[in-house]
Amino acid sequence: MNAVLHTVYFGETFEDVNTATCGSGGIELTYAPGPPAKETAYFQRIYEFDGTDTIKGDVWSFTTMTPPPLPPP
Repeated sequence: MNAVLHTVYFGETFEDVNTATCGSGGIELTYAPGPPAKETAYFQRIYEFDGTDTIKGDVWSFTTMTPPPLPPP
């Protein structure tokens, strides 16, 4: 809340995302990682800067699944 800058870390290993430090605050507004891999865990953490302090968010994760087979035509 009241953040003026967000830095997002996203990756496939908990350790990389968990140990990432807040960067210099670039102006990159888009991120296109491509389609997610099947049966893969992904992790993310968001840092928020409120103009004075940087708040380190929790690491969140999700795991993708293999899609079920399509029914026959």
